[in-house]
Amino acid sequence: MRGPAMAARMPGLSVGLLLGAALLYALPQAFESGADKRGLCATLLAGLLAFFLLEKWATLQCTRRAALATHHASDAILIGAAFSARPELGLLAALALGAHPTSRAAGEFVTLPYRSLAAAAGLACYLTLERPLAWMPHVLVLASAGFLYIALSELVPKIQQPASHRDTIVQLLLLGIGMTVVLYFAVPGTSR
Repeated sequence: MRGPAMAARMPGLSVGLLLGAALLYALPQAFESGADKRGLCATLLAGLLAFFLLEKWATLQCTRRAALATHHASDAILIGAAFSARPELGLLAALALGAHPTSRAAGEFVTLPYRSLAAAAGLACYLTLERPLAWMPHVLVLASAGFLYIALSELVPKIQQPASHRDTIVQLLLLGIGMTVVLYFAVPGTSR
């Protein structure tokens, strides 16, 4: 598996990592924290709507470079929030978000300054949220909203494109591998 064939299958791994991080780790942690469940659900809904509106705004108002900057900044903030919750979750988020190079960003050196700013935003988020806080369950839910939004709105449509039976099996295997990685490295009580 090389070049374009491998790149076409990588979204399956990213979907597995993102869905696993959101549904197997972050959301259960948030709901087990004792925080108000309705408030957490409202935060999840608000986060999903915010990511939708952010993407709409970037698409309608911004130049291509600014839209990419918005995309990279939101990725970096999600990674920072994931690191603040648990380092393993942060690494998984970075892997998942890095494993889906979008066609609009592939090979564009123009985005390098924006990516640097995005990395700085992620680091600032991590440093700000490093200590356990009372609102950490809401941060976990917002990170989950971002993971779910990216997985379901950007990546799942890529793997739903017509493909051969073999490609579909490979995508499902990669999706399963992504979820298994989350179970092994991030979910308490299931690793090592």
